Amino acid sequence: MKHKHHIIPKHMGGSDDPSNLIELSIEEHAEAHRKLYEQYGLWQDKMAWLSLSGQVETADIARLIRIESNKNRIISDSTREKHRQNALKQTNRVNPPVGINRGSFRKGHIPANKGSIGFMSEAGKEKIRESNRRRALNK
Repeated sequence: MKHKHHIIPKHMGGSDDPSNLIELSIEEHAEAHRKLYEQYGLWQDKMAWLSLSGQVETADIARLIRIESNKNRIISDSTREKHRQNALKQTNRVNPPVGINRGSFRKGHIPANKGSIGFMSEAGKEKIRESNRRRALNK
């Protein structure tokens, strides 16, 4: 199987012009991007090399690309202030009891007898204690 490789990669200003394209095997294509990465240190070539060589799965590449592309992102003062205000709002919220889904707690959708043992009846608590005792004896 052959791949079309940009001699000057598109992320470095290369075009789709036929004079900028070459056919390579998958292994050759991975090696070309490895060499470009070693020479220029651009994360785009690293991602192409890792993906083509099978060192990183496709699903992980998408996550890594998002991380790399956000590293040098410039955040405006107004956006920074919005983030700060949101963080302050978060710290003023009441934390849910252990075992309760945070989103459900905020919306008031805490199911009866679910999550933290504090929401259970005494009979329910005793059933759990008895189950734990039996499990400990069977080990």
